[in-house]
Amino acid sequence: MIEEFMESAFRAATYGLRKRMRRALDGPVGCVMMGLKSGLRKTQSLVGASLALMLQ
Repeated sequence: MIEEFMESAFRAATYGLRKRMRRALDGPVGCVMMGLKSGLRKTQSLVGASLALMLQ
């Protein structure tokens, strides 16, 4: 139950982030945001893995 809630909350948070990212990509900060995006993806998977370990 808690695990499912955490997963949906995490998905909602990342979805909101992605929406903001797309909006920012339209602006002049495109190349900077692209670099941050790949970094975010790495931290995202790290956070996901640590969450999964903590919930076990």
